[in-house]
Amino acid sequence: RLSTACSGDIIIIILFGCKYLPCYIKAMSSKHQKGPDLKRFMDKKLKLSLNGNRKVVGTLRGYDPFLNVVLEEASYEKGEGGTEGIGTIVIRGNSIIQFESVDRVTS
Repeated sequence: RLSTACSGDIIIIILFGCKYLPCYIKAMSSKHQKGPDLKRFMDKKLKLSLNGNRKVVGTLRGYDPFLNVVLEEASYEKGEGGTEGIGTIVIRGNSIIQFESVDRVTS
């Protein structure tokens, strides 16, 4: 089962009995449309800057050609320096401004 709550461009996913959501996102890819190559960032911790001066940190578990991403163990960085854990989330691609890798990425 899957429950969602929408907050602007961030869709918060709460999973009940389903351990792995990335198989859903990877299945969305199209043969005709080439999307971003984020394979080397899979299973790495990323910091995403979103529109509205928002920042989210989490582990990349999936993406699609539209740059929609699934982050696991995500946390929202509040303006005053604190963070709030939000779990597994899907972020809409056109709200992402910048990707920053927190973990070392080898090419």
